[in-house]
Amino acid sequence: MKIVQSFHDGMLASVLDGGSASSSFSVTCGTKQGCILAPLLFSIFSAMLLYVTFHDCTVGIPLTFRSDRNLFNLHKLQTQSKTTFAIIRELLFADNCALATHTLQEAQTLLDRFVVACHRLGLCVSLKKTEALFQPSPDSTYTVSMVTIGNTRLPVADTFCYLGSHIQHTGSLDEEITARLAQANSAFGRLRKQLWDDHCIHTDTKVAVYRAVVLTSLLYSSEAWTLYYRHIKKLDNFHMCCLRRILNVKWQ
Repeated sequence: MKIVQSFHDGMLASVLDGGSASSSFSVTCGTKQGCILAPLLFSIFSAMLLYVTFHDCTVGIPLTFRSDRNLFNLHKLQTQSKTTFAIIRELLFADNCALATHTLQEAQTLLDRFVVACHRLGLCVSLKKTEALFQPSPDSTYTVSMVTIGNTRLPVADTFCYLGSHIQHTGSLDEEITARLAQANSAFGRLRKQLWDDHCIHTDTKVAVYRAVVLTSLLYSSEAWTLYYRHIKKLDNFHMCCLRRILNVKWQ
């Protein structure tokens, strides 16, 4: 710990404005720009934050699963032996955190614990970037959730964008599919003059770029999708349209 601290003791910084630098000032928190230890230190700090928050907490989404059997063998999947139990409550990526529960009361409990742990470790939760999303079951009615941080009520979102994926309160994939199609169409259009209209570039090269650039934008996070026929039809139509454009084949 002292070795790591010695790398940052006496750290100074200045601000560039209009080509002129300000006078140096001391930096007492954070790591140096480009420090190779920063990702490791952040991971350790995040793990400690989660331990302080949830080490004695039983609230969350319980999940019993097994990974040693065929998913479609229902008889073996329903057996009680060789099962693993886990509680899913936090979904993390970089400095983003999503808390998941079954009920509104549990959501408030997890959020309160998380805020207290953040304050204890010198962090604060951004109220401008924090939202609540309620997804009712098909047999229940939608009600506006009341989740608060202190005396501040969090805004309730009908659609929540997390890590590039659009999650709707209805559980529908319509908006996510629309967003994916728009992203893929934009990526395809930007390469029109440089790639698709250039007859000197081999078709295999065009298809390889299409798979690497366009399809990855189209199918981002598709592993978690539950598709209906109308969604598959939209994806197939876009895919066939792109292939016809690459091969210069008209729809007729």
